[in-house]
Amino acid sequence: MVKKREHRSARVAAVSDDGRTIEVRAVTYGVVDDFGSVFLPGTFTESLERRLPTFAWGHDWSEPIGRATAWNDSDEGLDLTMRLSDPDAVPRARQAMVQFADGTIDDVSVGFSGTSRRSPTKDEEKQWFGVREVITSADLDETSAVLRGAVPGAKVLSVRSSAEVDLDAVVALAKRVAAGELTAEEAKVAVDLLGGDPEGDGEDPPVVSPVEPEPPDELDAELDAQLDAALDAALGRSARR
Repeated sequence: MVKKREHRSARVAAVSDDGRTIEVRAVTYGVVDDFGSVFLPGTFTESLERRLPTFAWGHDWSEPIGRATAWNDSDEGLDLTMRLSDPDAVPRARQAMVQFADGTIDDVSVGFSGTSRRSPTKDEEKQWFGVREVITSADLDETSAVLRGAVPGAKVLSVRSSAEVDLDAVVALAKRVAAGELTAEEAKVAVDLLGGDPEGDGEDPPVVSPVEPEPPDELDAELDAQLDAALDAALGRSARR
């Protein structure tokens, strides 16, 4: 059985003078994200009381670069203090420190699992336009340095671990194709990105750029077949891991 580990965009609030302490707004509550999800205050409280999350590089669990040292939860959102490891001992931590400082990397993303969710109430649908689900609790596994937060269809997709495929994101891509927001070819590239570097060639993943959407009725059978193949490949990879 595949463990569903999800990613969401977070925001860097500040970097310390020595470059090793990163203040992060991990989650903003009461805001509809690009997945149609709304997080409620206290979503990660129980998880954080058990264990503070690791600081990772691109959601790759084989490359930890630090850890959370403190957290503060309010009605507005969850704030984390992340501390990079000794840059002399951990080269990737040194890279993160330099690139946070010069602005090459200015985004982070949170990875979580064990999610409890429910459908929105009628009042919540009126309060949060476009909400599809309300997340009430989850385990905060890690916070990662990324180029951009994990949002299918954005200009740059975040680097993801090849350890598992985010099935929710694959489903979200399929829905965007059906709605005419992405072409099937773009979705196929995005699915490959979700799986990391499955070929093991070490090359950087391609960039997915937005294009003018095609009307849903113009998605022909060939493009539909390409997306189906991409989804099957993603599910096949995840089942083997």
